[in-house]
Amino acid sequence: MTKVSCYAEVSFNISEVDFEDIEKEYERRKQSYSWAPVVYRMIAEGRTEDAMQEMHRHMPDLAPPSHERAIADLITGKRN
Repeated sequence: MTKVSCYAEVSFNISEVDFEDIEKEYERRKQSYSWAPVVYRMIAEGRTEDAMQEMHRHMPDLAPPSHERAIADLITGKRN
């Protein structure tokens, strides 16, 4: 996987900052990833099926868990 980092220097007038908008965006982003600790706990508990289903529910662009398991089975030589 390629890792890309970007840095920028930004100048702005602090009097133009709407702190209410910042708070709203912070809450939105915090809630959008609130499922991550739940999935992490499921993995730790060995509930990978549940974790994969939960991740797929929140990130529908991921392949369905059944497809990922089929690929893993092909790679490892398992048959289910």
